[in-house]
Amino acid sequence: MHSLSEHRPEYRGYIHVLIVSDSGIGIPRLVKSINNIAPRSVYATGDNVTRASLTTNASGNMLTSGLLPAANTGLVYLTGFGDLSRKPKRSITGHLMETRKIPVDKGEYNETVPLQLGLLTTKLPDGGSFDEARGISEQLGVSVDLLEDFDSVHAVVDSSNEEKDRETAGEVLETDPELPVTPDFLSKYVAYARSEVDPGIEDDNQIKDRVADYYSSKREDVGNVVNTNDIESIIRFSEASARARLSETIEIEDIDRAIRIVDSNPRYQD
Repeated sequence: MHSLSEHRPEYRGYIHVLIVSDSGIGIPRLVKSINNIAPRSVYATGDNVTRASLTTNASGNMLTSGLLPAANTGLVYLTGFGDLSRKPKRSITGHLMETRKIPVDKGEYNETVPLQLGLLTTKLPDGGSFDEARGISEQLGVSVDLLEDFDSVHAVVDSSNEEKDRETAGEVLETDPELPVTPDFLSKYVAYARSEVDPGIEDDNQIKDRVADYYSSKREDVGNVVNTNDIESIIRFSEASARARLSETIEIEDIDRAIRIVDSNPRYQD
């Protein structure tokens, strides 16, 4: 049994997710709630960060860590990706998503800080509503190349459905909701799974064939918009699935779950 990181030092083990949502459905609040239970994480809003606050800041002989180094080996939760100005956006797309390192060249400091962390961010489409008939890169005003750096681009659409709408209204009006698990338990569970479980893939032809079949058939269907980045995304999501089960072995069910997540990417419809 082996993990991809053992044989490929350049492999990124952390997941990057972009949520595209209609306005007014509470996705930023959801992201903030997730941040509250995730161990070693930072939360920021796109309209309230600078390049220095993301990377490093020097004041006299003191060098302070920004949000990205502070969250190293953890997660960054960023709402309002579209609100980032040019320099902070470059820090996210360049330092975190491409090179995975931050150069520090301030005063007496001259070194490179490696980054190993995941990103969960949100962005509103043009006009505030996602249009399934239009390409996602056009609606977001970002390049296809940038979208490829995300393991999953997930669209959350506020569609009208009487049964679901009544159910949602009832949940909002619930004064004392019964939670299946407490936030404290969930936080401890996630911390344990991340620190103690390191899933790998056995030399299982069934798993290899499943990934190869999906990859080849999807490329035949939509062309080279699907590439080897998507194979690595499948592996990352399958590792996460096995870790959530506290399993050291990636099973076919983990691969199938990962394929469903990757396959829902609206980038494939561009």
